[in-house]
Parts: sequence; structure tokens; C-alpha cells
Amino acid sequence: MRGNGIGNAVFGQPEATAISNLEKVLGSPITATPQPSNNCTVDAYLQFPGIVIYFDRGVLVGYATGSANGENKQILNVITTKGLKIGDTLAQAQQLYGSALTTSIAQGGSWFVKTASGKLAGYLSTEVNRPSTIPRIVDVTSGSIGCAAATP
Repeated sequence: MRGNGIGNAVFGQPEATAISNLEKVLGSPITATPQPSNNCTVDAYLQFPGIVIYFDRGVLVGYATGSANGENKQILNVITTKGLKIGDTLAQAQQLYGSALTTSIAQGGSWFVKTASGKLAGYLSTEVNRPSTIPRIVDVTSGSIGCAAATP
């Protein structure tokens, strides 16, 4: 996964091309075609096991992985180009991305990193200011994913 797509699928690619490229790395989608959505900055989405792909006006615009809900588990086929996986600790993410990685206590704990290909973001299992627990990466998003409250 990159800040501008997954595998050979890149943001701005036509829907059919993007889906073909995504199927090569993610396998078959759960539904045969993208489903309509009135979700802010997207008008359709396509679900694959563990990940949702977003389209707007017929082009790929974003993705969001499923969440590990703070548990130490990994969702298959989900890894960034630098090697970050769901379930990794915040310390592991900081080792991979260095000072490019920032965190926030917003939404119960979140992380962001600007990469050469674009921005990656997600939630943490806990706020970073809680010393009693180790924050872990629970999901990865990039691009336009619509309104957070309406995301499938």
C-alpha cells in the first residue's frame, strides 16, 4: 500500500483499470461491482476482504483497511511499502517512518505520515499520552474515503 494506491492501482485511474489492478493483489471483491454511495467525497465503493476501495466520478480516489480493533493481529495482504502492518506498535511505525510520522489524541488516537507517494493515516489502539498501554496501528487509510461516520 502506498499514499497514492495499492499495487498497480493508483488514484485517478479509471474504475475498470483500478479494479483489474486491485484484483491482482487483493483477489476477488466481495461484490461484483462498486456499490453506490452518497458519502461526501465518494460516489461508489467496492469491498474486498479486509479493505474498502473508494471511487468518485469513475476514478479510484481512496482506500481504507478493516480495523484490528486494537488487537495484536494482522489483516492479510495489508502492508505499506515501508513494511508497516496492522497490529504493529507505534514504536515500530516510528522506526519505519521517523519524523515524517505524527500522532494525535483525536478520535482516541490517530497517526499520519507523508510519504513520497502521498499521505497515509489511521487510528491507534489507544491515545499516545496513556503510558499504561502500548499504542498499535489498527488501520490504514489513504486518499478520499468520504465521511468517517458513513464509511462502511
